[in-house]
Amino acid sequence: MATYDVFFYEAFDEERFLLEKFLNSQIKAGFAPETIQETGHSSPPAPVI
Repeated sequence: MATYDVFFYEAFDEERFLLEKFLNSQIKAGFAPETIQETGHSSPPAPVI
């Protein structure tokens, strides 16, 4: 089961700030500054990447 509704990889502080500003408050979003490979996630953390 996914932890987030949407997950953003390679999202640095500037991008994260703007994304959080425009995301609906009901959307649970996750962010990582790393690439998909660098995070080591064994499965997608959200249905939308």
